[in-house]
Amino acid sequence: MLKTFIGITVFLVASILLLQIDDEQDANAQNFLKQDKVLPESKAFLYLLGIEADKKESPLEVGKELLRIIKDAENKYFSEGKPFDYSKYPKEKKLLLPYGKLFCASWNEGCIANRMLNKYDLDSIIKEHATLLNRYHMFLGMDDYHTLTKPSLHLVLPPYEYIAKGNRLVILKAISEAKKSNTGGATKILMKNISLLRSQLRQADTLISKLIYIMQISDNLDMLSVIVREADHSIDYSFDELSLDERNFDMVMMREYLFTYDVVRNYDKYPSAIGEEEWEWPKWVIRMGLKPNMSLNALYHKYKRVQDLARLEQKVFSKAVEDGEYIIPVTFYLRNYLGSILLDSTEDIYGSYVARLFDLNAKFVLINEVLRSGSKAVNLSNINNPYYENEIAYYSDDKKSICLRGPLNDTRNIRCLRINI
Repeated sequence: MLKTFIGITVFLVASILLLQIDDEQDANAQNFLKQDKVLPESKAFLYLLGIEADKKESPLEVGKELLRIIKDAENKYFSEGKPFDYSKYPKEKKLLLPYGKLFCASWNEGCIANRMLNKYDLDSIIKEHATLLNRYHMFLGMDDYHTLTKPSLHLVLPPYEYIAKGNRLVILKAISEAKKSNTGGATKILMKNISLLRSQLRQADTLISKLIYIMQISDNLDMLSVIVREADHSIDYSFDELSLDERNFDMVMMREYLFTYDVVRNYDKYPSAIGEEEWEWPKWVIRMGLKPNMSLNALYHKYKRVQDLARLEQKVFSKAVEDGEYIIPVTFYLRNYLGSILLDSTEDIYGSYVARLFDLNAKFVLINEVLRSGSKAVNLSNINNPYYENEIAYYSDDKKSICLRGPLNDTRNIRCLRINI
């Protein structure tokens, strides 16, 4: 009996010890981590970080002070394991954001009609928020953007809502000019704004910033189309498709990997990140079901695949998506059960984000035909779908938009272009 008990005990202890063993870290994954280096100062990041500053303060100076405070919190968190905590800019001092139905997102039902048919004094609204508009233009003109905060579960990002509202002020300014019968001025405002937003899209190094600029560009294209058609105004201009630099997802996925690295390496602090409730279990128990290196090695290959997807030609991307080539199957290992859950949760979401870049290319194809035709009936046979051979555009059910088919769902109407109010 005693021998049996000792044997069972030895077996259990040996099993627990064996379940603590993790894989070696993949050399390629290590290279991902090495990219987390100290970057030179970015005036654009500092300015955006402080863009919410009071009218009497300098966004750049406020951004510098906020970054100093954030860096202090990061150092304590990463070096000393202390809770991440920092003093935010006082809410009562923040530059007020404009609100109301005029500042809606164009993909929302009724938004474009609200903007175009409104009876408000748009010039007064623009004047009221002149500080935000000036700061928006100042930021968009900068060309040294890179994120200076470290990727982690506590990542601090600039207040991008100020960019979204600044963009809509520009749109209202274009509508104001169109209502004064200055269609040429209105279209120049929007086309310049699109150009500047594309510059920021090229510099964007986080997932949220990439998606924000895609949506703002899409918004401007919808308004440009409606204004041109309402005024029976054609333009001899053609938008180029997104360049490789604009589509680049390398830094985005590197930062996403470093974010996940922080979560997995500190798994005892973030159980909700892998679908578990708060726990009081010791690390050695958790380690039996979650192997950091094993998880991160597998995750590297998934993230690297997303980087590669963004470099593909449009038709090749479509085929890769429809054939499921961009999905790397998750292998569930008993000794890395919790890690497998984490990997499974990232299965295909990033591929859908890359698709929005290619969807925007489709929208450029649509707007180019509208700019040529003005208010005339759009000849759908002239619009070749960049995703598929021998396929043309089609009208939406309400006949207010023209659209192109794509490999994934388009919930934000990026592949559709509004042509009627």
